[in-house]
Amino acid sequence: MESELAQYRHRLEALVAARTEALLSAKEAAEAANRAKSEFLSRMSDELRTPLNAILGFGQRLVMPGEPTLSPEQADSVQEILHAGRHLLEQVNDVLDLARVESGRIELKLEAVALAPLVAGSGNSRPDQSTTDTTKERA
Repeated sequence: MESELAQYRHRLEALVAARTEALLSAKEAAEAANRAKSEFLSRMSDELRTPLNAILGFGQRLVMPGEPTLSPEQADSVQEILHAGRHLLEQVNDVLDLARVESGRIELKLEAVALAPLVAGSGNSRPDQSTTDTTKERA
């Protein structure tokens, strides 16, 4: 009976060792893939930002004083291009910053910030709400 238990124990130990080795190998492969992804994204900075900045630059040039006057419809379209381009550039910058953090190419520095200016600068999320100070209205 003891020899059977010893055999089961050895077999179980062998299975655990094999599975542990497989898990470690899979973990290393996943970590390598994650590092490659982060490196790729962090190096894409110029490739993504350059065309976006070119689009924004051409759009800004179209609305500069002294340039040929645009029709109201064209001016609206250019403003939409500029707004969408800035938004997309912010999104790309956020993704690239996150990739840099993950790849260890950037260090985060925690510091206290004043919350009130951030909230005030975030804009009104609902266009139908007034931006007046409601505390004055209650007084």
